[in-house]
Amino acid sequence: AAEAVAGAPEALAAAVLAGGRDPGEWLQAGAAPALLLGAPGCPRAARALAELVSGADAGALEALGVGFFAELREASSRPDVPVEARAQMLLVAGRVLEKLPDEASVVLQTTSQTVAASLSSASEPELREAALAAAVAAGPRRALFSAFRRLGGPQALLTSGPLPLTLLASLLRHWEATSGGQQEVKDFFAADVFPHLRSGVAWRAVAILAAAVASGTRLAQWCLDQKGEMRLALQSAPGEPDAQAALADFLVHACSSQAGLALLEDPETHGAVTRLLQDSSGPALRASVVVVLAKAASAAGPAAAVDDSSLPLVEEALHLLGERGFLEGLGGANSTDRALLHRKVEALAFLMRRLDARELLCDALEVDGGALDWELIASKCVEDAGAAFGLAMALERFLASAEEDEHVELLTGALDEDEQQRAALQKYAQGGTAPDVDDTAERAMRRRLVFVKERGGRALACLTKDASEAVKGLLARCAFSLAAHQECRPELVQQGLLKMAHSVMAHGAPEERAMLARHALARTLISVDPHLLSESHVHNAVQPLVSLARGDYLLQQLEATLALTNLAVMGGEVQDRIMAGGSAARFDELMWCDNHDVQVAAAELLANCALSDPVLKLLQEPGRLRVWLGLASDTSNFRLCRAAATAVASVCGTEPLSRLVVEDGGVEVLVALAQSGEAELQVRGIGGMALLTSEYSQQLEDGGCWDVLETCRTRGPPGVRDAAARAQAHMNQ
Repeated sequence: AAEAVAGAPEALAAAVLAGGRDPGEWLQAGAAPALLLGAPGCPRAARALAELVSGADAGALEALGVGFFAELREASSRPDVPVEARAQMLLVAGRVLEKLPDEASVVLQTTSQTVAASLSSASEPELREAALAAAVAAGPRRALFSAFRRLGGPQALLTSGPLPLTLLASLLRHWEATSGGQQEVKDFFAADVFPHLRSGVAWRAVAILAAAVASGTRLAQWCLDQKGEMRLALQSAPGEPDAQAALADFLVHACSSQAGLALLEDPETHGAVTRLLQDSSGPALRASVVVVLAKAASAAGPAAAVDDSSLPLVEEALHLLGERGFLEGLGGANSTDRALLHRKVEALAFLMRRLDARELLCDALEVDGGALDWELIASKCVEDAGAAFGLAMALERFLASAEEDEHVELLTGALDEDEQQRAALQKYAQGGTAPDVDDTAERAMRRRLVFVKERGGRALACLTKDASEAVKGLLARCAFSLAAHQECRPELVQQGLLKMAHSVMAHGAPEERAMLARHALARTLISVDPHLLSESHVHNAVQPLVSLARGDYLLQQLEATLALTNLAVMGGEVQDRIMAGGSAARFDELMWCDNHDVQVAAAELLANCALSDPVLKLLQEPGRLRVWLGLASDTSNFRLCRAAATAVASVCGTEPLSRLVVEDGGVEVLVALAQSGEAELQVRGIGGMALLTSEYSQQLEDGGCWDVLETCRTRGPPGVRDAAARAQAHMNQ
């Protein structure tokens, strides 16, 4: 079949690329030599050959014989063959090297020479990149690197045009992994790369150094240990675009470790890098410089004072992020601009670790409202996992404060944390003050209000799209910090915080992250009018809040209970959801904890849900109602008394609890409430009397209810007068 179409490689290539037949069958039929024969004049035949080789096993490839691979070597080096076809043939050679076992030494040697020759001599960018990709696919093959060195490949790396950093780094990794490769690579750097730093085209050496430090191998650390050479590379003057790109890569990768950042401690080196921001460097290099300087500033620790020292870095990081045209122009194919976005966001993430930078950004946003469209920035960052993480990290630090960081650590800590940490949280929940730190609560609140004013909540919601686990964790912390301020909460609801909180706590989220998201939900719903929320938002919030209230910490218990109390005003269905599954007993337990605020919150929640079946059953337990009547009698503890009075008044219209109220002395309690002089308590006492049916009219009369109602109607404040008049009319009827 192959021989029949040998003169028409297009037809054979189309048949192979159409699929539907095992690659081994094509190879057995002789398709590989036929495609190779047609490849010089038909790039599509070369692609089909690469497709066959990719799908074939090692045995089928070795069966092609040394002659085939010798012809492949010759065809890939012929200058009259189109570059695209030669590049495809090099990829074929790389895949062969990847698949064949070491025992196939003759074939390996022949194919290695094919790749190595192109590595050392190819002038076209496509061929150099294809040869490098083939070398990387080959892995640490001794035959490849023997041919590579013999043909002058290492020296060719210093004379060829720019090569992709990732492929070059992989090549160095594989070279180092060969037998004796570690020393060979070091010798190459010592004899060729380092001296090249002092030449007129130092950027070529800088590019190879960038690949070395990006490789993550022993070679990377060895290079960083050559401090003099590293400083020389950092101080190299960029000129043409290739030189700027090489220096940008080197800066970012060399300074990604403490050893690299330590190089900037040298004033001369730091000055040389800083001057790159002042010179007319290209945007890619400037973005890399600001990342490096931001890392150095972050590693130096917090600023001694809030001043303008970080202003140039903040301004450079924000450059382009505030340009709508740049952001809207980002597309899938625009890799250069996407790399710029990545660098800008990365720089911002490091800068936001410093208080002075956070304050400078806040100042800029206050002065120029709308300077940053956070939602648009987030929508572009979600298309790149690294950029999304960088933006989430930057926003988490911008919104955080020392006080909130401490709370997060305590709230997400292990359950067996030491008593000192527990005491700190107890102190906070009981109104204690936060430690005296530079990043005060007032500063943090200013930043958060500015962020919400700029519709930053929409950016957080946007970042949840296909978010990694790490990004979701950062978003949970952002939501927790933002919801701490009542002024932010209504806007946050409009900007999608509720949906975002549910998103980051869903689908088996780690407990620490889910707990922070629940807590953010609780904080938001404490003061937002639930009537403004959709029914699904209200219903979906109940279970996370109940789970939070079951936690061991006072702050969780308090804010979850307050939020549920707010939702309970939505009526019986919501109240039943809140108290289902043993929750009534849990909130009853909280009424007897050591913290008065939690006691009151639990009592108010039970009172608001008093007519739900679980609470009604709870109050019917022997002696339980008597306890609530006792709380309602103690007007010296006003908040607890008011909550208990609400519960007692509510159940006066429900049998058998109305009977229990009368039997346990409830009429006297209602009368005392109506005579208390506190309008809120009076209204509740009057309401309870009105709900008791005519069956208990004698007890009401004996208790002096009629006289008390008349006094309230004629002498009470307006709200009490109206309540008493309605009660009299109802009871007379």
